[in-house]
Amino acid sequence: MKVRMIAFCITFVLIANAIKIGILEKELKLVELCKIAINDAQNMNQCTSENIQILNSTACLVDRAKGIVSAVSFHFQDEVEAFINSRCKNEMLDIASLARYWNSPVISRTISNPQIKNNTLYPTVVHLGLTSAIDFTYAIKYLADYMNISSIVLVSGEKRKNLEYSIVAGMKLVAQQQNLFRIEKHIMIAESSITKRKHLSDNLKTPSKMIVIGNDFLQPEIVLTKLNVAALSHHHYLIIFVCNQISESCTIPIKYIISNAKIIVLAPVVEGHEKILSELSKRMNFAVKLVEMEKYLATYDACYGFCFGTLYSSASDGRKFAKTMRNRQFSNAMGEVIFDNNGKRLQNYAFQLLPSKDAEFKVVMQLSMVKVPCTADNLMTWKISKNNLKVIETKQSKGNAVSDKLTNKRRILESYALVDSSKAEFMCFKQQKRILWSTEQLDFLYELKSLNHNNLTNFIGICYNDSERLYVLHTLIERASLEDFIYDFDFNMDNTFKCAFVHDILKGLQYLHKSPIGCHGMLSLKTCLIDANWVLKLTNFGVSTMLSELIDLNYIKPIEAIPYQFYITIAPELLSNIEIGRNFPKGTASGDIYSFGMMLYSIVYRTAPFDRLFLKEVIDNVIHKSLRPHVDNQQNDPLTTLICQCWSASPDSRPKLRNIQQTIETIFSSSKGNLVDQMIKMNEKYAENLEHIVAERTSLLVEAQKQTERLLCEMLPPSIAAQLKKGETIIPRTYESVTVGFCQIVDFMDLMQQCTADQVIAFLNDTFMTFDEIIQSHDAYKVETTAETYMVASGVPSENGGKHVFEIAEIALQIREKSLTYRVAAAPDWKLSVRIGFHCGPIAAGVIGIRSPRYCLFGDTVNFASRMQSNCQANQIQVAESTAKILMQSGKYQLEKRGVVLVKGKGNVNTYWLNALKQKNSQESENIMERATPDLIQNVNNTDQISTSTDDSLSSYDTMQYDNVDGIHR
Repeated sequence: MKVRMIAFCITFVLIANAIKIGILEKELKLVELCKIAINDAQNMNQCTSENIQILNSTACLVDRAKGIVSAVSFHFQDEVEAFINSRCKNEMLDIASLARYWNSPVISRTISNPQIKNNTLYPTVVHLGLTSAIDFTYAIKYLADYMNISSIVLVSGEKRKNLEYSIVAGMKLVAQQQNLFRIEKHIMIAESSITKRKHLSDNLKTPSKMIVIGNDFLQPEIVLTKLNVAALSHHHYLIIFVCNQISESCTIPIKYIISNAKIIVLAPVVEGHEKILSELSKRMNFAVKLVEMEKYLATYDACYGFCFGTLYSSASDGRKFAKTMRNRQFSNAMGEVIFDNNGKRLQNYAFQLLPSKDAEFKVVMQLSMVKVPCTADNLMTWKISKNNLKVIETKQSKGNAVSDKLTNKRRILESYALVDSSKAEFMCFKQQKRILWSTEQLDFLYELKSLNHNNLTNFIGICYNDSERLYVLHTLIERASLEDFIYDFDFNMDNTFKCAFVHDILKGLQYLHKSPIGCHGMLSLKTCLIDANWVLKLTNFGVSTMLSELIDLNYIKPIEAIPYQFYITIAPELLSNIEIGRNFPKGTASGDIYSFGMMLYSIVYRTAPFDRLFLKEVIDNVIHKSLRPHVDNQQNDPLTTLICQCWSASPDSRPKLRNIQQTIETIFSSSKGNLVDQMIKMNEKYAENLEHIVAERTSLLVEAQKQTERLLCEMLPPSIAAQLKKGETIIPRTYESVTVGFCQIVDFMDLMQQCTADQVIAFLNDTFMTFDEIIQSHDAYKVETTAETYMVASGVPSENGGKHVFEIAEIALQIREKSLTYRVAAAPDWKLSVRIGFHCGPIAAGVIGIRSPRYCLFGDTVNFASRMQSNCQANQIQVAESTAKILMQSGKYQLEKRGVVLVKGKGNVNTYWLNALKQKNSQESENIMERATPDLIQNVNNTDQISTSTDDSLSSYDTMQYDNVDGIHR
């Protein structure tokens, strides 16, 4: 019994001290997979040593609040520190909002909803979803720009209460918020009634030649057939089918249609998905289907990623945890996961074609995502994909550059590489293990890629983890190396050439030593290349230490033994710590000075150090006996003295580059001038710099113009903004009939007392953005917002044939409907209520202001509409009798007489509540609206007399019935 008590106490202590993580998931198989992922991370030492306890609760049911309730219970009752977020489109945002106040880490498994990407609103979220509406939108933007297409048509399924957020809906939101491209039309198709719809494809025939179709259909084969995509493709429409899974998975039932209509599929690229399926199936003890791979993989990576994050930050601080995950990467059994500087998983995408239904997809364009550091410069541009690298074998034997003429001298290379369309020379190694760079190494590679100097070749990057080979690539210089010229005795190397070459070497070394790279590390005659303009450029710089460390850790090894000739110019203190023939030295700045001395010896005497000696013995004597090349310095020649100083056995005794530069200028005082070709190169570089400056200033000007146009369109109606941009004068004018509406938030001051300033601003932004979305689907214009008041008008400046009163009426009804269900996260007990009033009548309008122009409305109609709102009750829509008559004449609306109201400046006025829109035949309603001509409105307006009657009758409308709307007015 005592033993059992001890065991119980130990177990209790372990659980009490465990990190508790809550996964919001209704599928128990995914919960079990999460446990497996955490166990895998612990076994791979990619997790904290602390015990991790996994709790799970149901989420994503029909009741959207279930997941939120579960999260609240996790936090307050179970003391859960972190969450694996729900996959439900609505719950994920609500739970992320709660986690912001709890400061709890949230691992998101899907970010198709672009709003959760906002690090300001959701600062504790780490994104491990495989796909993103943001990424899809930018991919479409890239293709549209490439094909010079300015607008697109979107097609998606009807809104369904399911787990997934519509990709197309997310893309539309991103495109509109960031103004990436114009959306010509967004067509939502209800699958339940699609068979009854005729000529559906006619809706897609627009001036836009790009049609984007989402894969959020239950039966995509029926939808694509009904859309007649083959005919659209025949008429030169470019059709893009967007998949949130790999193309092989999401196109299973529609391969024939895809291939026949030449539809391009945009889908994520998941390397080795067969292996991933195998690994998942092995862990789950059943065969995971291809169509289910995305959700299983996202859950596995999410749980593994959380475990990985506990190595660097405590789960008790969600903000710090999320920041720690930025710019990191990890590998597991499923592959590599890389984060950008926002804590979002980087995912590659591809546009693909299917030649035939039985063929494999062919990639026509691949988009690779790379990290972007805080400086907004690309961080991983040095990472070269195997798909972008092609090695060309020249079938030539190794040798020096040869040619009959000096100007045609060319290096003989066994092979070179093509990176996209650029030629590169490379160092190749056998890769034995998958490489995970540390933060310091990533920073180093970023700095290496950023180096830019006239006397350095460009470091293109590294190709790794894609095959059994690792490639280090630099720009190919085809003319010759310095070694080729020195040992070519037909070449007359006078002091002009010597001075120019030495100066170039010193300028390149000075730049490297002052840079974060610090040194060259492999300086020799072979790594000094002469380009077509006779400019000497250093290559293979900065990588020796990195390669040495990778070899020491058995990540890579040389394919062939490193020749002894390579070590001849390396400083002895660097040779003593490495295995000759197998490894590279760890470079230092003082080691570069020694190497420069060896090169200067060859330049002056035009012979190799230790020529005709056994190199293995030479290297051993250099290390242990301070062997140096023989020089005759009886005349105390300053150049020979400088060479011997560079060879000093003590690194601290070697001269500084600054002193070497001064000595060289003194020795070659008669040959200070540069070569003619170098002067031409400098002029070209200067011209190129000027072109860059002009292009940069031009792009800034264009961007400023775009921002001005966007601001102008926000401040003014589009037609007025267009006139102003053309320089036209806006003439003030009077409109005979316009409808003006006001909407005010009730008890706004109470909300301000309950919330902070940023919460109030966030609430107003969200509320008014919702109102803006409603207005966008109507022929109306938002005039302005003042504090909690929202003003809208229709029929001005674009007259719409008397339909303005109906447009404002429907806007008012929709705003009230949205308001009744709106909840404020910062004040759960406070409910949003609005007062709405509108009025129809004549107004005057014009542009006021020059520096900050506004389109202003004037007249009694504006005042009357404002009074209708201010005298209105909460959650009601109030109109005067004249406006009510127009609405009742249409027979489309349910109104109820409120009675006589005392209105400031108007006296007693008969007013009505607008309660609802009647459910009538849509064609009949449209015909009635068309009969509501301006003449009819004008006749009704003529009856707009201030009534003092308290009678409940309404002239000729006595026999009409106006029902109350249940729940709106009792």
